[in-house]
Amino acid sequence: MDSNQPMTEMDENQTRFIAELEFIQALANPSYLNYLAQSKYFSKKEFVNFLEYLAYWKKPQYSKFILYPESLYILDLLLKKEFRDRLVDSETTDKIHQQQFYHWRFFKANEIQQTEEKKKKKKLKRSLKQQENPNSATKNEEPIINKQK
Repeated sequence: MDSNQPMTEMDENQTRFIAELEFIQALANPSYLNYLAQSKYFSKKEFVNFLEYLAYWKKPQYSKFILYPESLYILDLLLKKEFRDRLVDSETTDKIHQQQFYHWRFFKANEIQQTEEKKKKKKLKRSLKQQENPNSATKNEEPIINKQK
């Protein structure tokens, strides 16, 4: 696109979408939250109104683009003045960072473990079913046919 040409409405909407998406996801960064608090953005009514406006990102047609879903939870927390005020303290944002780390570490590990357990249960069920009825083939197995020449 030529830089001298004016942006179309579609271009403007796409640019706004991307900017808002990036901002929402930046809210998952505790250091950024600390920066916003220390720079006194949270004391500006216009900025708080902007945070309220961004609540539409919680709708499924928008949230599906978000890679860091905790950013939506933090957006909810940012609507509370007490939470915004506490973000000035780096101890608070350090604690948020720790909690994120432990959530990512252990939630993912638990998710993998649960997936493995489900696979084992399915395999066991198939095995038991096959033992009960050895003549029936499962979906993944083809019946063995003896061909004689």
